[in-house]
Amino acid sequence: MKQIYTTIILLISLQISAQDTTQIKSDIYYNASYFGNMLFNPGIKIGAEKVLFSHEKIKTKNTRKGEKIIPKKNQILLNASTGFYTDPKSYSAIFLNAGFVFRKTKKKFSKTIEFNPIGIYRSFLPE
Repeated sequence: MKQIYTTIILLISLQISAQDTTQIKSDIYYNASYFGNMLFNPGIKIGAEKVLFSHEKIKTKNTRKGEKIIPKKNQILLNASTGFYTDPKSYSAIFLNAGFVFRKTKKKFSKTIEFNPIGIYRSFLPE
């Protein structure tokens, strides 16, 4: 039984991302995601990010197999998001927040640090 729960958790937590390379370059990125605690507290989060600073560097390295290209990209973004989630037996809530994001992207990994100091949260209790 524990193996089934572990498998379900791993399958649900997989991250899928895609990017269209033919798209016109824009400084604003939009996102939508599931926000909640698995299936027990369902919710949705919608947001936008605007690029404030972007630095891209491409490094080439000679190896025995040929030339290897290593791309690096650092970005500072301004983000804003709004969302809704509910606990069916207790309450529902909406939120709005804004802040800064530092994103570092390399060929094999991406690191994101978010700082959201401004926000508002409102919960609704059932009568």
